[in-house]
Amino acid sequence: MRGVYSEVNDLLSNGKASPYYEKYKRVHAPLLLLKSLTARVKKHRRQGMLELDRPEARFILDEKGHPTEIVRRERGEAERIIEECMLLANEAVATYLRQNGRPCVYRVHGAPTEEKLGDFLRFAHNRGIDVSDIKPPYPSEKFKGVLAKAADMEISEPVSYLLLRAMEKARYSEVPTGHYGIGLALYAHFTSPIRRLSDLATHRIVSEMLRAPNVPSKLTSYAHRAAEAASNTEVRALTAERRIEALYKTLYLADRIGQTYDARITSVNAYGMFAELPNTCEGLIPVEELENDVTFDEDAHELHTAKKVYRIGDLVRIRIEDADIAASRVTFTLLKDEGPKKERKGRAAAR
Repeated sequence: MRGVYSEVNDLLSNGKASPYYEKYKRVHAPLLLLKSLTARVKKHRRQGMLELDRPEARFILDEKGHPTEIVRRERGEAERIIEECMLLANEAVATYLRQNGRPCVYRVHGAPTEEKLGDFLRFAHNRGIDVSDIKPPYPSEKFKGVLAKAADMEISEPVSYLLLRAMEKARYSEVPTGHYGIGLALYAHFTSPIRRLSDLATHRIVSEMLRAPNVPSKLTSYAHRAAEAASNTEVRALTAERRIEALYKTLYLADRIGQTYDARITSVNAYGMFAELPNTCEGLIPVEELENDVTFDEDAHELHTAKKVYRIGDLVRIRIEDADIAASRVTFTLLKDEGPKKERKGRAAAR
């Protein structure tokens, strides 16, 4: 049986009242058990995991490949169950190979440095978030309170973004130095061999061990080469993915020049501020759009004018002014005389 996320989410929410109950009747009880087990695992074993609030976009294209709608990708209970099971499998494989003295392509993530984290901590402090107990070596569980406070202040997404930028980048290595963001000493990527080199390499190492459990591995140098190659190809793949997403979003907004939306400020710098629509599309509000006398506060990530302070997380009302498709760059105009309308949750207002 092949499950569909949306159908399983409905089943988990509505049980026997779900229109999909008959289809999944045989696996309903195991699904409920799996839901309970993964919730316990997440509660008791993932206390050091950083759960950052970073939305993903889902693109709806027409028959010619042109984006007709962009919405936030929703993560339901079924998706969370699968993610937790994948985490468990990845951890189990890394632990198994380590305990048996076998090489492995580990997924590693270092703790943030004081230099990189300083900017984030100053920003959080200036926004009224208590960061007094966050000190070297910066245990990841200390950031849970920061993220919870940010959620209460309705600035969870921009705070998560700034914290992510302050972190070291995850990579692959044959040396298990631990994964800071997940809070695990041993972790590898194993569950997606059809799309990631790291997972395919780990499958090869596991297969070798199963075929010859008592023979020393011949793949030690291979693990090093695979880790290096996987790290390099991941950077290229992420760069390509971001460029494609930016292009689709620009094409989408180019069809909506002149339309107005509510947006949330996601970053502030000396030349303006970026604002994000509810559907994750983003544009720049140039500093020229503001009053003449503008001061940039680098520590607080704020733009000060004579009448207003613009901060990360603030809601503003914008008009789509320009979309440069070649550069994948969108410009917004700030509507000074019209404040943001009541914020909508769920699906994006921009269509």
